[in-house]
Amino acid sequence: MNVAWESVEFRIPAGGVRARVIGVRPDSLVTAALVDEPPIRDGEALADPSRDLLKIAVIERHMASGAVGKAFVRGMGLREGALASSVAHDHHNLIVVGADDASMMTAARRVSALHGGMVVACGQRVVAEVRSRWAA
Repeated sequence: MNVAWESVEFRIPAGGVRARVIGVRPDSLVTAALVDEPPIRDGEALADPSRDLLKIAVIERHMASGAVGKAFVRGMGLREGALASSVAHDHHNLIVVGADDASMMTAARRVSALHGGMVVACGQRVVAEVRSRWAA
């Protein structure tokens, strides 16, 4: 794991009232292109787990570029906490989905500390983890 942690944050500046959302479809790799109105506070678009509107981020983990792609996702069903994984067949970067930024950071940092794998976190607490069998 080669992550520029000083560049990683999950804040999504509000660019208006509406936002594009990735719609996850059960048992499918195909997603839907949705639009929703995330809550906005202090110029920041927020997740709303009560409406199944979560944040998703892909953190570049190979060259410590600091690149982080951020968006919203619906269809995960997560009510609190976050899920992070370095197992992503098309890019093997570090991907994290969460209801809040603190949980997302905890999960992502723990995957990095494991040198790969999957982590579930709630706030600053790691709830479950699986180390990748290819981890160093």
